[in-house]
Amino acid sequence: MGLRRVLFTALAAVLALGMGLWPGAEIAAAQPAGPSPAQTQPAQTGSDPDALVSVSLSEVTPAVPTPDGSVTMRGTVTNTSAQTLTHVQAYTWRDQSPVVDAEGLEAILESDPTYPVGSRLFELPHQFVNLTDEVRPELRPGESRDFSLTVPVAELELATSGGDVAGVYLVGVQIRSRPASAYTIGRARTLVTIPAADTRAQVATGVELSARPSSVRENLFVDERLVEQISPGGRLRVLLDAAERADTSWIIDPSLYAELVDMADGYSVRTETGEKPGTGQAAARAWLEDFRRLPVERGLRMQYARADLDAVAGSEWAMRIGGSGDRVSDLADLPLVIVSPEGHLRPETVANLAALRPRAWLTSSAQPGVSWEGDQLLLGWSDDVWDGGPLPGPQSTVHVRQRQLAQTYITAAEAVDPQPQIRIISTPEQAQAWTGASFVESVQLGEVIGQATASRSRPAATWISNQDAPLSPAHLETVTELSQKMWVYTELLAEPDQFWSWSMTVLSKSVSSHWRGQGPAAQRFLTPLEQRIEPGLDGSALRVAPSSALRLTGSSGAVPVTIINDLPDSVRVNLAFVSDSPQRLTIPNVDDIEIGPGQRVTVTVTPKASGNGAVNVNASLTTLNGTAVGKPTELFVEATQIGQIGWAIVGASGIVLVTTTAMRIWQIRREKKKETAA
Repeated sequence: MGLRRVLFTALAAVLALGMGLWPGAEIAAAQPAGPSPAQTQPAQTGSDPDALVSVSLSEVTPAVPTPDGSVTMRGTVTNTSAQTLTHVQAYTWRDQSPVVDAEGLEAILESDPTYPVGSRLFELPHQFVNLTDEVRPELRPGESRDFSLTVPVAELELATSGGDVAGVYLVGVQIRSRPASAYTIGRARTLVTIPAADTRAQVATGVELSARPSSVRENLFVDERLVEQISPGGRLRVLLDAAERADTSWIIDPSLYAELVDMADGYSVRTETGEKPGTGQAAARAWLEDFRRLPVERGLRMQYARADLDAVAGSEWAMRIGGSGDRVSDLADLPLVIVSPEGHLRPETVANLAALRPRAWLTSSAQPGVSWEGDQLLLGWSDDVWDGGPLPGPQSTVHVRQRQLAQTYITAAEAVDPQPQIRIISTPEQAQAWTGASFVESVQLGEVIGQATASRSRPAATWISNQDAPLSPAHLETVTELSQKMWVYTELLAEPDQFWSWSMTVLSKSVSSHWRGQGPAAQRFLTPLEQRIEPGLDGSALRVAPSSALRLTGSSGAVPVTIINDLPDSVRVNLAFVSDSPQRLTIPNVDDIEIGPGQRVTVTVTPKASGNGAVNVNASLTTLNGTAVGKPTELFVEATQIGQIGWAIVGASGIVLVTTTAMRIWQIRREKKKETAA
């Protein structure tokens, strides 16, 4: 140890004593950070067995330091034990071994907080800080202290075997105190990247602008969730701010855009007892105003409502759902890309829905970079890039940012045939953690798609098993049943176009991947459509009115039957009759009866009877295509005087016959008399 270092060590010891640290602290500080018994082997629990405090990092700057620069770490120490702590110090800590490949990075991220051991810096006053002093000598249970440490990179003494400092390193803070032990009682670790001058990483970052559907029809929303999200500090506001950056592309959900347009001109919100005015009109206008300023050349659109295509790929209406975004005219010219939750996707989904003709499928289920599944372009990314780490956490913005920078650098450094790395930002935490770096060259997703499509090289996709559970079978069954009822209700309507458009929009939203694990909320979303359809199909609002016995005098005649339509829509129906005794009585069906909303229509039917007595007849309604709706209404038709009228006809016929015969005889006799007289 040189004279200068000895002097600095002595000065640090004097300062420590002057600040009220425990006797012998200078000796402990001067010793190398040897392993405690708990540190000799990496534990498997992921916990810090000696921790009496938690340490959260709020800042590591710069995110990517240079070899001749400094690193500043700021954060907070909180006493999580039941003990009152004294003589508390925060030390700069690092592990001098560089992480140079993906395997090493994975090992570090999975390591116990106490491994690798590394070493503290203690020789210079700025390398540690006292968190207790004469003014505040104690750190009581639950109490916190902030710290700030700034250390030149050179003092970290980082170097590979060749003397080059380029690489990824573990850097952090260790906390010591009395009474406790001679060992560390808390720590925080993060990753710091010092890039090599010749390592470059191309990164294409897309910001996903999507949300769980809220609008159930024009100007009516089921909740006010979107208001909070689009307001300052809300999820969608933070994501929109990220989309404004020049180094990102943006991917808009047409469903979200349409809902915000609807919200911006005023709307209502469903309540248990009715509706109330919405409060997000101004926020929606402000969000849309900023969104419309985004450069269109950086824009893409995803499938409508971010439909869970894995869940519906085999259904009859998957193609219609996938292409629903075409109806949002403001966005129709944007290139279509498929985005799935967490990027998880099945290869059979790509094959089944290739007719959607997206420009690309964004997925973490295929290898990172550009690949092809048949003629379908896949842009793959690592779904763990935003996971943060290493332990013990918490996984703050600092951890997430430093992790993704380290992973980006190592991926680029290892690449034999470098490809653009894909990043998808879908949360505020990811947006806040995303940062550029000296070794990062930002490109647009559209550029990557264009270059991949034009290239003659089409590497086949290698699929990774990382599937999440799609929408629950129970939810899909509910949606399927509702879609079948919707088809029948559409057949009923005199003017079905508006209902058809609305109901298809709701059904498209109902298979959004945002509903995963949201069963009760999904049911509430479907309730308005169910309430619109059910009364028309269950007989409560569209029915044949019951009546007392219909009397038929003779074998035929005209009787009235009334149809009631309490629906808000005009309908066209057929009226069908089924007789319990068709040999005795039948009633012809009446086709294509139009009934306005809230109206009654009485039609005249003509039963045909062949005998006296009452016959039960079931009157029912069907669509014009013959699909039965509602419940049959039982009518009693009573035919009378059929025998008497018959005998009267027979008697009258006999009189006519006798009269005709007598007249003929009289004529013949008269003619004979004339002949005799002549």
